[in-house]
Amino acid sequence: MSALESRAPLRAPVVADWAIEARGITFSFTRAGPPILLDVDLAVAPGEIVILTGPSGAGKTTLMTLIGALRTMQSGSIRVFGEELAGLSGRGQREVRKRIGFIFQDHNLFDALTAFDTLNLAMKLCDPIPPRAEILRRGSALLESLGIGDYLKSRPHEMSTGQKQRVAIARALIHGPRIILADEPTASLDRDSTGSVLSVFRERADRDGVTILMVTHDTQLFDQVDRVVRMEDGRIVSTR
Repeated sequence: MSALESRAPLRAPVVADWAIEARGITFSFTRAGPPILLDVDLAVAPGEIVILTGPSGAGKTTLMTLIGALRTMQSGSIRVFGEELAGLSGRGQREVRKRIGFIFQDHNLFDALTAFDTLNLAMKLCDPIPPRAEILRRGSALLESLGIGDYLKSRPHEMSTGQKQRVAIARALIHGPRIILADEPTASLDRDSTGSVLSVFRERADRDGVTILMVTHDTQLFDQVDRVVRMEDGRIVSTR
């Protein structure tokens, strides 16, 4: 029996309050076009780490952007910590996004900002905003845990692709989100760096109850998470 089979449940655990609960999600990019998602159900518990995998075009990233209130829903229901996203106003969507940490495959860092500047800007999502000294302490510790503690004052052009991606991961984590949505977060990382990222993710999930949903094709991660959900042709076809 593999580590994944011994650890992960065969289906989503039964809990009273889901962190993410998507029911009957159908979505098309055009009114006349084929659905990208078709009657998708997905529930993720607080503190659970779940991978979405499957071929390109399966609908993984589209589903995640709907959960993150980055797209307007068309059909079905998505609740994020009990709050319904269907019909939510633009202001309501922005408030939901403040509680989510987003990690994109492209790091999307600003060339003029140092790593600290990037983390300091992300902390504007906190209410109240912590003092600069606290942001510096928290940012330094986070970058150190990701293996780039020496890059606090570095700008993107002074970093490798993998280092920039880890700054982007720190940016998503520093304000203490309750949910992390990650699209191929380790695609540009070597094995050791990937291990550091997964250790930080697991600590946040186990210690703080942070829910982590990530899209990845990286099979080395499959035995380090709670569930692997496979999508094909806009549907969930297996969970293990």
